Order: sequence, then structure tokens, then C-alpha cells
Amino acid sequence: MPSQPLLATALLLALGALHGPACAGGANDAPTFTEARRAIHAGSSIAFTPVVQDPDWWDRHHHFELLSAPVSGSASVTADGRQLLYAAPATRGADSFAYRAKDHRGLGVDGVARLVVYDDAMLATCRQDSTVTPAGVLATRTKSNGCAFYGQTTTRTVANGTPVTMDYFVNWPSSGAAPKAVVVLLGGGDFNMAIRGDLASGIGDITGGANNFVVRTAQLFADAGYLAVALDRPEPGPLVPPGSSDAVTATDLYRVSVDHSVDILAVLKSLDPRGLPVFLVGTSRGSMSVIAQNRIATGISTSSSVTRDAGDQGRHLYVGRPDTPKLLPPFVQRPTHVLWHAQDACFGSWPTGSRALYDSLVAAGVDATFHIATGGVQVTAPGNGSTPDVCGPLSAHGYLGIENDTIGQLTAWLDTRVAALGNNRLPRAAFADVATPADTPKRIHLSALAHDRDGLGLAFELPGSATSLGGQAVLNGRTVTYTPPAGVTSGTDYFVYVATDRRGGVAAAVVSVKIGG
Repeated sequence: MPSQPLLATALLLALGALHGPACAGGANDAPTFTEARRAIHAGSSIAFTPVVQDPDWWDRHHHFELLSAPVSGSASVTADGRQLLYAAPATRGADSFAYRAKDHRGLGVDGVARLVVYDDAMLATCRQDSTVTPAGVLATRTKSNGCAFYGQTTTRTVANGTPVTMDYFVNWPSSGAAPKAVVVLLGGGDFNMAIRGDLASGIGDITGGANNFVVRTAQLFADAGYLAVALDRPEPGPLVPPGSSDAVTATDLYRVSVDHSVDILAVLKSLDPRGLPVFLVGTSRGSMSVIAQNRIATGISTSSSVTRDAGDQGRHLYVGRPDTPKLLPPFVQRPTHVLWHAQDACFGSWPTGSRALYDSLVAAGVDATFHIATGGVQVTAPGNGSTPDVCGPLSAHGYLGIENDTIGQLTAWLDTRVAALGNNRLPRAAFADVATPADTPKRIHLSALAHDRDGLGLAFELPGSATSLGGQAVLNGRTVTYTPPAGVTSGTDYFVYVATDRRGGVAAAVVSVKIGG
């Protein structure tokens, strides 16, 4: 068996081949980009590490220095120079300051820290349970927009070269504590969560935004200790299949596609959660997202799962659909939490369907847990911008009026999954860009892209063999053979790989393949 130094040398050489000529003992390239984004409660203080993009993949520890003072708060650098410190003002608004990120040899890049400061009144709205009037009209609702940072990331390109962007809200613990894990929040319907805001400042639109259960409760997840990332549908949106004009059908197909996982992972990469475990949390039709994409996560939670739907002449998908393998319980390989409301009256998500889903997961060998919610309120009369809908979010289907209790049950399960990881340091999986001529297969060695920080070894998997443009990715041991789609002479294709360790740690990343390059 090769010695550890020889194995390390082989890894360095392989990584250098994929990421460029720089290596720990060779040439040094300057960092190319840095930014910091954060939402913070007024009057509190935080320490945070900006995102830094550096061609020297091995140089992850950067030092920071201030270039300007914040407009309204105050900022400094930690004694070791590896984090920025920020004290928020007492009033809400946007703040910013400039800083420099430097590598270990002093080469640097300048960036801007942008901060959204929210006050006590806004935090109260983000944390409150929803209420209705005695007449059944919506009175108040949980809404996390005002406690979030609004962002947008380009995640991929489609076949004709058009870039795809994802809008999202990010919520941090209002206490200023470091989050213990990431929860990606995936709504239902046609995935239009109406997430909007000002890209320059990061302030989210507090007048709009969807009523979706997991989106409106993002700050409740955050205040339980999680980095909450609520996603909107991609833009441009998923294409409807031939013979259909139904946006829900198009979105259902997107939910089970590799494009969905590429978009999720690209957003997370832009946020650089630095080794935190990732959980997927989906509600209603978002249940399809978390089931189909479960393998990129440490665990998943599904609520009000859509377990039957014959819409659009049978084109709509649903969890458990026999002809869609990614929606069947045996496809699930991660611990799963199943939540439903005892009074959910929506035809596609009856409690009996959720119970059957839980039973099927257990029968398939999945480590599954369930929780049944009761009580709450429901909009029964139109008004205040809403109308009655038993399949909508302002009903038992969306846990209206019991948001704090329900999210408390859900995050209690998340806490058990984080605790189960113990002191395990999660694997690291790197994104990679490769190229191949048209009609020419390309081999990618995953052992050169991922490593186990605890030194216990990794197993690799592909969540599926189909790629974004219709090519194929086939895994044999630690090597993927990528085959471009027939007849495609140019463009960028994508596939996802997953690395798992022996202690439940999961890391996933995207390989981009330039065809004809």
C-alpha cells in the first residue's frame, strides 16, 4: 500500500491538473473575488468570514484588513485577522464597508461587506404566529422577508447559452450565533416564491413574497440555530414539455432533474457555508424536490407531501409515482422527517398519504421519523390579499397559526441529526470545470476533487446518470466517464457528484463540462 506522503503527493498533482498550476509549494496566484453578505439584528454584534475565491485551492485561510468604515455601524478585524467584526446600529437599514482579503503570501483582492439591519418590530413580524379575524380574514402572518438578506446567483447556462439565475433569501440566527447547519427551504406549487429585493443593498421586498409555509417561517429556522436559505424558481423558468402549457408540470419535471441540484449547490457555493451540514426542507410540491434531491443532503424533511395528482392529463408528478424512480421511497438514502397536519383537507396531500409515505420509507430501510400537527387557524373568507384555499399555505395545509410550534418540532428533529454527526468533520467536495471535444468521452477522477478531513476514506455516488443537456455520467469506483449528448457541438453541460464518509457526512458539488472546448 502506498505511504501517506505518496498518497498526499498524488492528490496534490491530481488537484493541480484540475485546478491549475498552483500548488502548495509552487506559484502563488492572488485571490480573485471576495464579498460578505449578512442580515443582522439592530444593536447586536457578529463575527463573520467573507467569501473568498482563490485559484490556489489549498489556500483557504485568508487574512482581512479594513479599507473603510461602515456608514452607520462599526467594524474591526479579529486579533488573528481571519474574521471581520461588525456592530450594528440601533436602527434598521442597509450598511456597508470595504475590506481587503489577503492570502498567506500577501496577495489580495478588495471587497465590500453589505449588511441588512432589522429592528425589533421587524423581528417580531418574522417570529409571530399568523392570525385570522373572527370572520376568517387574514389578520397577521409570519413573514421572514424583513429579517433576510436578498441575493441572486447565476447557477448555469441552458443549451442556447442563456444564463440561469436564482433569487433567494438568507436568514441568520438573530442572536448573532454561528449557525450549526444549513437548511434549504423549497416551496410548492409552480415554485414561484416571489422572492425579490434590491441587489445593491441586499434588502428584501417586505411587501411581496409568497405565503408559502417554509419560506415565511425562515427566521424561525434561523433562530433555532440554522442558516436558512429560501429559494425561488430559476429564471428563465423550466420549459413545459411537448403537449402541455402547465407551469406546474414544467416545475415538477425540474424538481426531479439534475438542473435542480445544480441550482441548489451553486447557490450554496456562493454563500460558502464552510463545512456545515446541509438539509433540504420542502413542503407540498416541494416534497418532490427533497425526495428527488435527497442524496446531496445530510437529511431531508418533507411536509404536506403531495402523494397523488392526476392534473394536466396525468402529467403532474407526485411522491410515490411508480414511473418516476427518483420519487419512490427506495431512492431515499438519507434520514427523513415526514410532517403532516391532521386536518389537511387538500386532495393531493391527505394525512393518509403522508402516513403511507412514512410507512413506505421505513419499509425501504430509511431512517424515518414523523410528526403530526394539529390546531391552527384558516382563512375562510377573501380579504387582505388572500382567498380561501385548502391546498394553499393559509390553511392547515400550510400550518397557519401554529408556525412556531410546528417549526419547533421540525428543528428538534434537525437538532438530533446534527448531534448524530458528533465531532465528524464533513467531507469537502470541490466544483470543477473540464472540457472535451464533441462526441468525445471525458474521464473525471473524483478522488482528486474531494477528500475526507478525518482521513477515514470516502464513497462516491452520482444522484443520476443523466446530465443537464442530456449526456451521460457513469461512475466506476472513483472515476466518472462523461459522454456528451449526441449531436451537441458546443455549450456547457453539468452533472453532480456526492461524497460520503463513514459517519454520515455528506458533501456534493457540480462538474461543468465545456463541450467543444
